[in-house]
Parts: sequence; structure tokens; C-alpha cells
Amino acid sequence: MQTVTLKSIAEIRSGYSSRGGIENDPEGNAYAIQMRDLGNNYSYIMDFPHKIKISHKEEKHLLNTGDIILISKGANNRAVVFDKDYKAVASSTFFVISILPGLLRTVNPYYISWYLNSSVGQTFFKAKAKGTTIPSLLLQDLTQLTISLPSLNTQQKLAKLYDLHKKENQLEKELRVQKNILIEGVFANVSLGKIQSK
Repeated sequence: MQTVTLKSIAEIRSGYSSRGGIENDPEGNAYAIQMRDLGNNYSYIMDFPHKIKISHKEEKHLLNTGDIILISKGANNRAVVFDKDYKAVASSTFFVISILPGLLRTVNPYYISWYLNSSVGQTFFKAKAKGTTIPSLLLQDLTQLTISLPSLNTQQKLAKLYDLHKKENQLEKELRVQKNILIEGVFANVSLGKIQSK
């Protein structure tokens, strides 16, 4: 297993900055991913974010499949892989991490996302965050994050395990919601006298 810095395996840039904030434009030609578009504890990108219009010059901000977006502001510095089939940019709330093209056969972006979300990555972010009201990560600090990089096969297995873990959490959350609805329904029927004890 080798140890690498994030800057040695990926290009890191700030997200798309929009003047006056991001407002939904039905005639837009791209989607703009914001924190509000991340579901289940910031573990996946929901469909569909706000639409915006971007110029030809701004197309450099478009995400590629496999890019990792990392929340750079606030207390939840979570990472998620962009795997959608629509054109999108990540808002300035994120850093965009793109695995270098020449390393895509040896570095799995889903593994890197898992590593960033692990206790190791989260401890690093908390130690480096600047500011008291709204803590923020600095790009130059992020580049220095060291990552343990096992074989590609091991990366893929860990990434798959992490994906199953996220899906399990989502199912448990949905189950709790359904159970609460069921229990509230029973209570409502009891209060209305629709359920009688024998």
C-alpha cells in the first residue's frame, strides 16, 4: 500500500460562483448542485437541482462523471461522487476533485470519496477548518491531505462496501419513517374510537 497526497492524484478546484446566488431558471442549460441537493446525510445527489444558464466560457466548470464534490463550508465536510447523466456544475460551497486522467486505472474516485468521509478524512478537515461562525476549508490545506492507497481491486471492494452501507442507512431511515406513520395512524384511530380493546 502506498501513501499519496491528494494533489498528486487529483486536480482540485473551487466550485462555480454565481453572482447574486443561484435561482432556478427553467430555460437553463445546466443544473447547479447545492448543499440542499444532497440527501441522506449528504451521501448522494438528488434529482433535480436548480437549472441555470452558463456561457460557453463557463463550461469549464461542468462536472465530469467520477468527479468528487466536497462540501468546503460549514461543519459537514462530506464528499460525494458525481454520477449523473445531466450537465451540471457544483456551487461555490464545494471543492471539485477530479482524478488525474492518467491515474483513472489505478485510483477509484468512489474509494477517494469514502476516504474523505472516513474518520481519518474528517479528523483532518476538523483540524484544518478556519473560522468560528462558518468554518471553511482552504484549498491549499486540502491538497496536503495524505491518502492510503491500496490496490485498485481493494479500492473497489471498499467503495462497494461503503455504497452498501449508505443504502442500508437510507433503508433504515425510510423504515423508521414508515413505522412512525403507522404508529401515528394507530394512535389516531384509537383516539377516534375506531379501535376498541376487547
